[in-house]
Amino acid sequence: MHYKFFCLVLVTLLCIFSWAAAAGNITVSTDKSTYQSKEMVKIIVENNLNTSIDILDLQQLEGSFAKLKRFVNISGILWGAVGLPMDEGEVSGKTLKPGGNHTYYWNQDIGKQGTGEAHPGHYFVEIEYSLNHEQWTKDSAKSGEFTILQPNKEVSIEEGCEKNGRRDIGFMVSGALVIVAALLFFAASKT
Repeated sequence: MHYKFFCLVLVTLLCIFSWAAAAGNITVSTDKSTYQSKEMVKIIVENNLNTSIDILDLQQLEGSFAKLKRFVNISGILWGAVGLPMDEGEVSGKTLKPGGNHTYYWNQDIGKQGTGEAHPGHYFVEIEYSLNHEQWTKDSAKSGEFTILQPNKEVSIEEGCEKNGRRDIGFMVSGALVIVAALLFFAASKT
């Protein structure tokens, strides 16, 4: 009897956690997974939470709120920071409501002044946002990996298949939890 009660409580908790995981997250994705050199990269921030978030209201990706990392694998360091241009002017915030999105653009310029060009390779971007509307809290979300090709390189069919950069981990975890919960409930009902 105690085993059945324990399993029922466990199944209930797993379902609650599964629902919470599926309730949402901040998703950062790119419009494509592979870009030609100097091609504009669109970075989309989606608010899938049940609450509003604050982001910086800019169009261009810049270093004041974003971190760009490139795969380098030097001395065991797998991802190296890439400097993004910095805007010295006043920047305002923007409230992103639940279900809302905002697109940033990166023209592959790097360096504080934006005078360098991104090298070919694998990248991801991390965007800062704030859950606290009174004070910036520097929460962040990462995109999936995307690739910048060498200039004038032809894209193979495999590379050209567009996969969205987003990773919906919350839904994969919630699906797995529901399956585990169902199996536990089924096992408890058999005893």
